[in-house]
Amino acid sequence: MEPNKILILGAGVYAEEVADLVFDCEGYQLVGFIDEFNPPGAGVKKMNLPVMTLGEAVEFSESQYIVSGVGGSKREAFILRAIGLGFRFVALVHPASVVSKSAVIGMGTAIRAGCVVAANVRIGQHVMINRGCLIGHDVVIGDFTSLGPGVNIAGKTVIGTATEIGMGAIIIDNVRIGEHAFIGAGSLVTRDVPDLVQVVGMPAQVIRRLDRVE
Repeated sequence: MEPNKILILGAGVYAEEVADLVFDCEGYQLVGFIDEFNPPGAGVKKMNLPVMTLGEAVEFSESQYIVSGVGGSKREAFILRAIGLGFRFVALVHPASVVSKSAVIGMGTAIRAGCVVAANVRIGQHVMINRGCLIGHDVVIGDFTSLGPGVNIAGKTVIGTATEIGMGAIIIDNVRIGEHAFIGAGSLVTRDVPDLVQVVGMPAQVIRRLDRVE
């Protein structure tokens, strides 16, 4: 059977990690990258594959899927632009991860190696789950959220849209984390976190308010 062709949205360092995920998933073939920082027709290559702008890649929107390889505050806007141009996203799960059959994974979500996703988890669209994350039962994760390597989320936790959770953070059960929040690396979250705040520490405390980047 012909493999599904994939373009990676982004051409930075994290895009290379997502490329490894594509290579490890059966039935997919990486054919290029999409990047807005090079002028059209520049002939730039990454990993010996073409790097195109969204405008150049749009002719492939019906024949090729894309997955996000972009981090940071501009990721959501870049993805929404691609959707507006008709691109289709695919969810990727590394074969070395374990995902419950009762879990629901949204389109555009990428789950790296060594993750465990327990029963009745609901993961939204375009979520980045890095290597070694543990996600407990009945957890809900909103769209555009990012989990750093080694994040451990206990059961029945709810995480809002576009929240960033740093490497090695631990979140206890039954906690609600708001939208566009930032959880510092190695933090221990023991109580609810409101929207648009940064928390750090053990236990995690609010250290500043955040402005949403449109």
